[in-house]
Amino acid sequence: MKRTLAIAAVSAVLSTGLVACGGDDSSSASGDYCDQLKNADSAFSALDGQDVSKLEDAVDAVKEFADSAPDSVRDDWKVLADTFAQLEKALADAGIKLSDLADIQAGNMPQGADMDKLMALGEQMQDLGGEEAQKAADAIEANAKSECDIDLGASS
Repeated sequence: MKRTLAIAAVSAVLSTGLVACGGDDSSSASGDYCDQLKNADSAFSALDGQDVSKLEDAVDAVKEFADSAPDSVRDDWKVLADTFAQLEKALADAGIKLSDLADIQAGNMPQGADMDKLMALGEQMQDLGGEEAQKAADAIEANAKSECDIDLGASS
């Protein structure tokens, strides 16, 4: 049950479609943004499955892209960063942090966690991965493919 709870808490965010960078090695991609996307592979791998141990790295990477991405996709990155901020707030309200999710997934409930609020998180998380976040992720993926020749939707 604890593992299911942890997965439910992040499932909406994990379903935004922004998964491991599986870019090809073509030299047509250039610029700092494209290089950053290529280097973000390990951070985004947390969004590709049920291992939440690297979720903090993914959140940090999304926040960085929200500040540094080209104007054409900066607002989309900000939507995802805001989505993660909402997730972090919901988790904090329940007495846990992103870093606690791996422990919860392993069956270890952090001390001070509010079980009632944790149980309610599943419903809250449904809203976080909504249409706006999906549209933003789709726009980022399309831009990464067209501008950087990187397929963010592919597994590495």
